[in-house]
Amino acid sequence: MIKKILFLSLISLVSAVTNAQDFKKHSSITIAVGPSIPTGEFANKDFFDEKSGLADVGGYAHVGYSYQFSRFFGAVAAVSGRIHGVNKNALQTYALPTGSGSSLNLRTTTWRFLNLMGGISQTVPLTTNEKLTVELREMVGIQFSNSPEIQTSGFIPGIGSLANVQKSQAVNSLAYSLGFGVNYIVASNLGLKLFGDYQGASPAFSFTTYPADAPVEQKIKQQTSAVSLGLGVTFGF
Repeated sequence: MIKKILFLSLISLVSAVTNAQDFKKHSSITIAVGPSIPTGEFANKDFFDEKSGLADVGGYAHVGYSYQFSRFFGAVAAVSGRIHGVNKNALQTYALPTGSGSSLNLRTTTWRFLNLMGGISQTVPLTTNEKLTVELREMVGIQFSNSPEIQTSGFIPGIGSLANVQKSQAVNSLAYSLGFGVNYIVASNLGLKLFGDYQGASPAFSFTTYPADAPVEQKIKQQTSAVSLGLGVTFGF
């Protein structure tokens, strides 16, 4: 009985070593684009809520590097960018009464974000040949954020012209990303990837407006979370 147990243990050990040797460490680069959907306070369209981002659905671009150091685990790094317009309907809330002869003009730029992140990934095969896999990613890093510039100009009879500018500001903050993806290997060094990333950060902006009398400074910690979807190509090497 003891000899039989030792024999089976030896077979199991050899099998495990063989499987480990079959796995080849590899790297890959993914390039993807898609939409970015704002969530939470960032998507809030209430103009009079100072924490509202007034953000519309925007665009997303992603370049990622992955190093698979075992069959199920890897290291990942990514550079990604997002751009979101400011909702025009929300801005129209800030309007003058009709029929008064007054006029108002609002112009705005966009929210812009650049993320540099790194973390780990977990990969689970869905087919025996491992051509189709699912992937989970957890990353942390830094987000470079640019707020939109909002220019207001108009005319009120009996009062005169008015003008106000909320300047754009660039700040840095800690950011994190949680992702889920599906990978399909087309050829030995080529694949397709479909994924979704939840990206969160709360940069602190110090807005300065310039009304007619004197500048006014206002500090706001803006939540900028979004779910970004990417469809792209993976190159293995």
